Amino acid sequence: MILIVLLLIIILEAVYEALRDRGKKLPSGILEGLSHAIMLVGIISLQTSPIWYLIYILYRYAIFDFVYNSMVGKDPLYLGNTKLYDKALNWILDKIEKIKTGKDKKIMFPRWAVLFMSKILAMWSAAGLSIRYFSQFKF
Repeated sequence: MILIVLLLIIILEAVYEALRDRGKKLPSGILEGLSHAIMLVGIISLQTSPIWYLIYILYRYAIFDFVYNSMVGKDPLYLGNTKLYDKALNWILDKIEKIKTGKDKKIMFPRWAVLFMSKILAMWSAAGLSIRYFSQFKF
């Protein structure tokens, strides 16, 4: 149940921000209010363990940009340069991209591949934490 709530919050957040950026303020405001209501009710009613905050952060990293960029018509792996998060991730990706191998100095880690794999890793990590958390309960 909580996984569904977390995923719904992340997807709603990406959609309402994309709608806002496209100039559709009324639908954006409605979805933003719905997202915040779900978050408040979900967190209060489910009395979550602190592990869910880490799971939320991992899922948000993995899903938000993909949904947002798709909604505004950009490449799903597009990475901006305005927010601190974007600048930090661009800096990390630039450092990784500069790691070269062999005599011909070919790029070993293309930027898009590192970004894509980091999103997959975040999804798998969040899923693994979720499974580990649920495995302690007897159904």
